[in-house]
Amino acid sequence: MLARNYFPAVHRGAKWLGSDTVGGGFNPWGNVYYAIHSDHAEYDRFKAEHDVTYPDGSTAVQTSIQAAHDACEADRSDTVIVMPASSTQGKWKENVLVTTPTVRIYSATYGWENQFRPGDATTKYPMVGNVSVSGFSFLLMARSCEVAGFLFDGGGGYGGMYIGDGVNVTGSGKTGSGGNSANCWVHDCVFRGGNEGTYGLVLDGCSANVLIEDNIFEEWDNAGIYITPGGGRTVQRPVIRRNEFEASDGTDYGIDFYAASTTVGTLIRDNSFRDSANTFAAAVRIPAGATGVTSLCGNYFACTNMMDVLATDIHSGNYRSTLNATEVYVDED
Repeated sequence: MLARNYFPAVHRGAKWLGSDTVGGGFNPWGNVYYAIHSDHAEYDRFKAEHDVTYPDGSTAVQTSIQAAHDACEADRSDTVIVMPASSTQGKWKENVLVTTPTVRIYSATYGWENQFRPGDATTKYPMVGNVSVSGFSFLLMARSCEVAGFLFDGGGGYGGMYIGDGVNVTGSGKTGSGGNSANCWVHDCVFRGGNEGTYGLVLDGCSANVLIEDNIFEEWDNAGIYITPGGGRTVQRPVIRRNEFEASDGTDYGIDFYAASTTVGTLIRDNSFRDSANTFAAAVRIPAGATGVTSLCGNYFACTNMMDVLATDIHSGNYRSTLNATEVYVDED
């Protein structure tokens, strides 16, 4: 897990960016934008080396992630590369609304050097309705977007990421059927609750085939991942695989579902759940009232309380920890 290089080699080096993109050559990745703090020690040099003007009039170097995203165009497969946070600011302090389809947002360095703390943001977008969250680092409300390589810090009672239709998000601008975040992909991130954060990631009416893989969810007060009914869409066939979940305070869940019509055909596969210093209320909880058959297979439960799911859900090949070398599989009843 978390070992593969998620950062495309095609983006490395300003020569490719300057000669092919600006010069009119074919660019299969769209425009490339950079987010770097203006008080970063390397800002002036970085801007001189990487800032170019594209044919649409936008410039490559921006001083916030939101500004870099806003320079992107729909369905052009633009990319935002986020440079390490400046030493003076210490972290990125934004709630970023992602409303442009097919945008990729990559951290230039994995993990702590690109730490997000949404509670420190000037502008916040809280979630209301079924779930109350004061704000998120990223709010994905557009289809086929990708986010990779960040550390999301929910300190102060905030969330890590929201993926959905946006109807339940204050200030998102989404009403009625809301946005469509189908086919979004989130991978190689660390979601750090620190026993303060509410939810690591919320799937809220995100539509079809969202993929959540190869992430770490640690110590979230309510749940690492929470699946809830959206305001205008349902959650259809999300895949949650190869993630690691660590318990917070004995009342939280690794993956939790809202007790209403929330999802169709969720697959929870090859994840690991561990109690560590605390215990889960349940590693996976699917309460009465939740609809849609959920499949759980190949998961590893190094925890006391494993699956609290419905009789209509399907589970196979899951196993739990023991004090010896024998693998013990979870009963199928």
